[in-house]
Amino acid sequence: MAVSDRINSVLVPKAFLEWANLTLASSTDPPSARVYIKTKDASDPQLLKFLQEKDYRVNKDRTKFGGARQALQVVVSSLAGFAILVILLAMMLFSFFLQLTIARSKDNLQLLLQLGYSPAWLSKALSGKWFPVYATIIVLALVLTQGLQLLMREFFTMGVNQLPSILHWSVWLLAVALFALCIVSTTMQVRKSLYKL
Repeated sequence: MAVSDRINSVLVPKAFLEWANLTLASSTDPPSARVYIKTKDASDPQLLKFLQEKDYRVNKDRTKFGGARQALQVVVSSLAGFAILVILLAMMLFSFFLQLTIARSKDNLQLLLQLGYSPAWLSKALSGKWFPVYATIIVLALVLTQGLQLLMREFFTMGVNQLPSILHWSVWLLAVALFALCIVSTTMQVRKSLYKL
């Protein structure tokens, strides 16, 4: 026999329950009044939808965070969309800055082209100056994100370490993709501007 804080009853073995039903209630197969479900996530939207469709009553203490979780997912998704928009706007701003820099150096670049430097070499030299800047920004962003994840894991999960200690592989992949996108866009922008001179 055992007592649980999750179930407001006394838990007994099945054989004892059958004996008690036969001896005390004179019934071998009484109808079930409760069903207990063991699940990893009691606030799973699919589970809640199924229970609502079947018109089952649920212990609300276990499912009360389902709505808050869905609202939080909407907020986080909106923030991710906003972050992507900010990144795209920053890349456009940098593109304008790059065009302005090339326009200011137009006379010097034309002189270098007349001296025999190829546009491909000049574009590689100009683009190469920005690669360490991109790498530094992305590495700093990854370090900051990793630090925030560790902070959340230690102080905000209340002892339940459901967050992994390292970033998800998709974050690393996104960082590499952003770095590649910055390199490609800078190189194409510089090359296009140089061939126009």
